[in-house]
Amino acid sequence: MAARKGAVKAVKITPIEIEEIVIKILGDNPLITHNWDHKVRREILDKHTGEASTTKDKKDPFRDYVGSLYFMDGTDPGTITTQKQVEEHGYGMPAGGLRKCAVAACSSIELQKVVARECFRIVGEAVPKASAFPGCDGTQQLVRIDGKPRMREDMVRVGMNRPDIRYRAEFWPWSCTFTVRFDRGVMSATQVVNLFNRAGFGVGLCEWRPQKDGDFGTFSVGTA
Repeated sequence: MAARKGAVKAVKITPIEIEEIVIKILGDNPLITHNWDHKVRREILDKHTGEASTTKDKKDPFRDYVGSLYFMDGTDPGTITTQKQVEEHGYGMPAGGLRKCAVAACSSIELQKVVARECFRIVGEAVPKASAFPGCDGTQQLVRIDGKPRMREDMVRVGMNRPDIRYRAEFWPWSCTFTVRFDRGVMSATQVVNLFNRAGFGVGLCEWRPQKDGDFGTFSVGTA
């Protein structure tokens, strides 16, 4: 029998079974971070607003190194002038980068990427995010890196295969401990842990990782 016009049909909402687990990853190779430095963001903004300078600033290796770090306390990198000051702060990496790393490896456990993107999240810490435009506030979700940074120098190719030198932060040894929230109706805790373990071997994190034909940023799951 057809339902009467205007009749209200009750709909049962199935609750999502959210579970949380803590995962610790241990670096197998050095981790190279590369935050977008305030100076670089300012140059990009000036270019698009027609205020780009005709002169180019001299390269400052230490400033480039400090600018590549994600400060957990929202410190302005411009206030850091010595390695001793660098070591007084804590640093992290974007929580979204960890999630993308795991999603990229989901085919190894026969889970579609579109499903993986929907069924788990990384719980990060909300940290103030510097802006190239004065008065523009915001936050970013970071996961703390356990380790101390040091400056590294690399030869790279940019633009029309032009050689250049890059100064960035490297952590070695390093580890991270973070919380993953997932839908246990789609994935099990065992699948989540194995997904990150495979991601650590085949995908990696940050600069020059295996996913980008490098050997850095690899890790394995340890004991939290």
